[in-house]
Amino acid sequence: MNRIRLFLKRLLRIFRTGGLTDREFALVRPLLLRENYRSWRVISPLCGAYLTLLFLSSFSLQSISMNSAVYLGMSVVFWICTGLLCFKVRPDSKALMPVIYLLCFLLLAFGIIVGVICTPDSITVTYMVLMVALPLLVLDRPVVMDIVITCSMALFTIACCLLKTGQTRSADMVDCLSFWIIGLGMSCLVTPQRMHGWLSHYDVEADSYRDGLTRVKNQAAYLKLRQELEQKLEEHPEEPFALVMCDVNGLKHINDTYGHDKGDAYLVRNCQKLCQIFLHSPIYRVGGDEFLVYLDGHDYQNRVMLLSMAEAECLVSPLNVSVWDRPNFAIGMAEHQAGAEESLDELFHRADDLMYENKRRMHQEHREADLQHTRQLIGAEAQQSAASSRKKVLIIDDEPIGRGIAADSLQEAYDVLQADNGRKGLELLQEYQDVAVILLDLIMP
Repeated sequence: MNRIRLFLKRLLRIFRTGGLTDREFALVRPLLLRENYRSWRVISPLCGAYLTLLFLSSFSLQSISMNSAVYLGMSVVFWICTGLLCFKVRPDSKALMPVIYLLCFLLLAFGIIVGVICTPDSITVTYMVLMVALPLLVLDRPVVMDIVITCSMALFTIACCLLKTGQTRSADMVDCLSFWIIGLGMSCLVTPQRMHGWLSHYDVEADSYRDGLTRVKNQAAYLKLRQELEQKLEEHPEEPFALVMCDVNGLKHINDTYGHDKGDAYLVRNCQKLCQIFLHSPIYRVGGDEFLVYLDGHDYQNRVMLLSMAEAECLVSPLNVSVWDRPNFAIGMAEHQAGAEESLDELFHRADDLMYENKRRMHQEHREADLQHTRQLIGAEAQQSAASSRKKVLIIDDEPIGRGIAADSLQEAYDVLQADNGRKGLELLQEYQDVAVILLDLIMP
């Protein structure tokens, strides 16, 4: 039973994530989306050109003239999808994979239309080939492609039962059922191998773009981001985003005072705090003590709140921990508004200026806080000095009422000590040698 359970669990993982764990799939998904984007920006116009050529050829070739309307309709749809892929949809867009799966289903539907509706007396070869080929052209969860192929198979079965007759229908049904099983097998066997290949590629690529100390993105990744942002500003200026510059305060002081090991720990602590605040945004180490955060999507929508949280972290950091464990950084954010005419360099300079302005303000606030603390210390010392200068008076009386009356009359000008017998009085005199006045109203032993 355990072996069967493990086999079913592994099979389910293959269907869901191509044999990868959820975390591994989440890591490689951006690479998969980018690869699908590149591939289908080529495949879609090729299909559109092929269908357009068939449509034009249908006027001169009698054998395909009856399919001209199908070729025209499919070519128009493919050219529309090509336009979306080239000008509207981006690799990180949520619409990318739905557009690609729509193209896959349209190709399968084209195979069904040509093989069943237009030529009911022929074997549906085009559809069979597409069922096997399409799983090789899409890198994503195998279960989604399996659903697309299965839906097309159901559509084919209905069309075949309605429009085909005799041995042609039986042969077509058997052949397509076989190719449907092969298509599912291709999706579940080949896709996991390609997924693991991309996971290995991700590990190599991730290490080359990751900072060795803080494990956030490094300068090479930052230069790549600049190229992507320049392209984004040129092609999609209507999409807003924000850049957050962060500079860790006091790193040189910690390095010189406590050593470079503590300085590294200080950098890592500040970076961890940035990662906790900007949870959905990439962070880049762009200098020794400087970090850049790129905000779009969820974090861009909440940018004001996140910036306030980051500034508050430096104000509420606990004083009972080591100085290298306290977050302390200056921060500045520059926004690119939709449609604004601003170069990337200007945006970076604006973020830098705002960050240094915040740094100067923090420095001024720290100086004022230090002065206030110094004043409080001086005031406390003065009060302590005044308190220590008060003279002490010792009242020795065996009557509590007498001691109380004397103490009430003297406590504003003196520190009053009381004893109810001579022995306690002598003990107090030994403990407090600066007693100025002794009042006696009892018989000494």
